[in-house]
Amino acid sequence: MKGSGQRSRRACLPFIVLASLVYPMLGTAGEDLSLSLKNQYQGKVLTLRHFFKGSSLAFSRDGSLTGPAEVGPWTTDGEIQVLKIDWKDQEVKIHARRILLAFDENKKSLRDFLEVVREWKPLKRGEIEQVLLANEVHIDIAVPATSPPYSELEAAINSVFLSESEFLVDFIPEFWSDYFKRGSNPLTTVRYSDEPVYRVTMGGMTAPRVIQTENPKPSAEALRAKYHPIVMLSVVVDSKGSAREIGILTPAGMGLDEKAIEAVGKWKFQAATKNGKPVATIIAVEVDFN
Repeated sequence: MKGSGQRSRRACLPFIVLASLVYPMLGTAGEDLSLSLKNQYQGKVLTLRHFFKGSSLAFSRDGSLTGPAEVGPWTTDGEIQVLKIDWKDQEVKIHARRILLAFDENKKSLRDFLEVVREWKPLKRGEIEQVLLANEVHIDIAVPATSPPYSELEAAINSVFLSESEFLVDFIPEFWSDYFKRGSNPLTTVRYSDEPVYRVTMGGMTAPRVIQTENPKPSAEALRAKYHPIVMLSVVVDSKGSAREIGILTPAGMGLDEKAIEAVGKWKFQAATKNGKPVATIIAVEVDFN
């Protein structure tokens, strides 16, 4: 009987070993999806199709938002850097840092302000770097299938974020178009068509004069980051002295451009004149957040 028991236990060993090899293989589908997502997206910068605010966002598989959320400026709520991405409970789960874009005077472009701050001397970085690092968001994207093909996960992600073949300029407000017109002079191009628009440099002209202003309110993000830049706007001042068509020539980022446009839109001017008659003109206006 003793020998028979030993043979029985030995006979079970191959089955136990085989089962231990097969079982992990049965449970790797989700792990494989998570690993593929990590390899493709972790550390990557993604741009939301709609610039929703908030520290937690949930989307259905078609990219529609689940629950309410306010839309903000693209320079504060448009871009994220993926810190962690996973596939769990039929959802793509993304833990990310929101990127605050600020205008770098040296490189003449909008940049991740965290990168700019990290170029400063260590003592100067201090609290600002910590504020930027803490600006995080959790994003869940539903994919109902229990074991979807990887292409379905990509499709769900692309319904929330821009794909590599899409261009940001097609998704942001028109007043940003002047800034993206590299190599051209926006002050010579006017979309306003209610009346002829002149440039002050033309003969027989007097320039418009500001007679009533309103100070812009800084964004919460700029206040936390202690960021106080200057925004340069192009403004059509109509023949009645109102600011009409406002565009961005030199941005600030961090949501301040929209604040500057909102404020300047309420300014009142004494209209320019041409040969003694009020006319519409296009001018550059500087807004200082200091």
